[in-house]
Amino acid sequence: LILVVMPVTFLAIRIGQLRTSSDVLSRALGADGLGGVPWASTEIALDDKMDSFFLGLQDLQQHFDVEQRMSVLAFASAVLLLLRVILATKAHPRTAVLVSTIEQAADDLWHFILLFLVLFIGFGGLAYVSFGNQKAEFHSLGATFETLFDMMLGSLPKHGGGGDQRSWTSDPLLVIFVTLFNFLVFFVMLNFIIAIIVESYLSTKRRLEDE
Repeated sequence: LILVVMPVTFLAIRIGQLRTSSDVLSRALGADGLGGVPWASTEIALDDKMDSFFLGLQDLQQHFDVEQRMSVLAFASAVLLLLRVILATKAHPRTAVLVSTIEQAADDLWHFILLFLVLFIGFGGLAYVSFGNQKAEFHSLGATFETLFDMMLGSLPKHGGGGDQRSWTSDPLLVIFVTLFNFLVFFVMLNFIIAIIVESYLSTKRRLEDE
């Protein structure tokens, strides 16, 4: 139901906005908005001009906020429609292999995600506490998890960051951390998920062939 309601809601709101967009822009930027601030008038106090100007900016910002929310709604609608298309591939046994594989591996994937989160968050906390005051890549939790995500995909910053041009290998503790992270997350965990998906795919393929 939500796959139908959300796109229809988005289109209904969007069509109404398109019909009134010219009036909205005229009101925000025209004589009644920012374009109507009497800067050249000597009879109006500067404070009143500034108030009118910032009120116009506030009105324009509200329109920008609405557009941002509509962009989020459009993205969510597109994602839901894409998921619906993927689910529709179950209509034929041969094209159902993707959805069937994920369904077959759902239990193992759930436990894998739990284990992965424990390791990833644990390594993130360790990196932030140990190297947050030394390396720019770990100066905050957000930057730390972003760095760990890049490391998980096989990349590694060339230098320590923060103006420190020394290699990461110059810090023995960081070498140990990077080695442990790459071994457990990059080599072990990522191969776990590959093994889970391959095993589920082979099981699904055999089942479809038997049918």
